[in-house]
Amino acid sequence: MNLSKKTVFKSALGYENHALAYCLVQIAEQRQLLQQVRSLLPQNIAENIVHCLRNRQRLTIYATSSAWATQLRFYQDTLLNLPTTIASGKIDKVRIKILPPWRDIRPLRPARLPSADTIAALAPHSPADSGDELTQAMSRLMTTLKSKAERQTD
Repeated sequence: MNLSKKTVFKSALGYENHALAYCLVQIAEQRQLLQQVRSLLPQNIAENIVHCLRNRQRLTIYATSSAWATQLRFYQDTLLNLPTTIASGKIDKVRIKILPPWRDIRPLRPARLPSADTIAALAPHSPADSGDELTQAMSRLMTTLKSKAERQTD
């Protein structure tokens, strides 16, 4: 019995459906279209174009803000006459959308819990045995505040 048989993995492009290869081709075409659109526009506007897509006769351009999207609208005639080699046919419509740049994800600041005196002052107003929906909600709030306050002091 041969137990030292090695397992060989196929690369993602080695599968028959070629889904990844299709996606890579689409990305390359979109990058080429983005370069063509940026080359037709002034430098300050071109820097604020994030992405371009072409779907049949419609060109969709994503700008970083509404101010740059407004500036792009003045160049709509230029973009309609885009000499593209990626897809055949003429562009009939230009859509301009806003896609703001990604921001740094900051850690959430910890919740500020009320002081122990405030929790104690609210406690008499929240009897657990009442049938009123509001007092039951107040009771649940009090138990939550008490447990979080205990965890915070530990």
